[in-house]
Amino acid sequence: GRYSDVCFSHSSQNRTSLHDLEVVQFREQLLPKNSFQSLVNLSELIVLDISGCQFDQADLAQLTKCKRLRVLVLNRCELKNDGIVALSKSSIEGISIVDSVITDEDFTRFHDISSLRWLVVGERSLPVPMRNSFYGAVRIAETMYCCYGLPKFQL
Repeated sequence: GRYSDVCFSHSSQNRTSLHDLEVVQFREQLLPKNSFQSLVNLSELIVLDISGCQFDQADLAQLTKCKRLRVLVLNRCELKNDGIVALSKSSIEGISIVDSVITDEDFTRFHDISSLRWLVVGERSLPVPMRNSFYGAVRIAETMYCCYGLPKFQL
């Protein structure tokens, strides 16, 4: 795949390798099948932003092998049941789905991600029962800019 933006951490020897990447962003790209397989080798990856990308839903299962991955930004993506279920075995604590295409039925699958602590939904209108079903376990934020006020997560 092609990285559109990467952030490096500083190693103790003032050298940075690709294995030290903590943040990777793909933006508005058509990602071929198995695109996420190479991310498994990024042992320090904490944040993955694939906003606006088109990808195979089954490929999201590969992200469960990224043990330090905590934040997944899926804004403007199409999400289906298979992709969300694949994330249920991950250690992801925060997901952003602003302006994403997802059915209400598939949205309820986010319950299956036991590590999930916050979910940014943008201006999506959620039925009260659905909103209440997340109460306590997951903080749902309905504005695009609310991520500034979200609690810090443990890395």
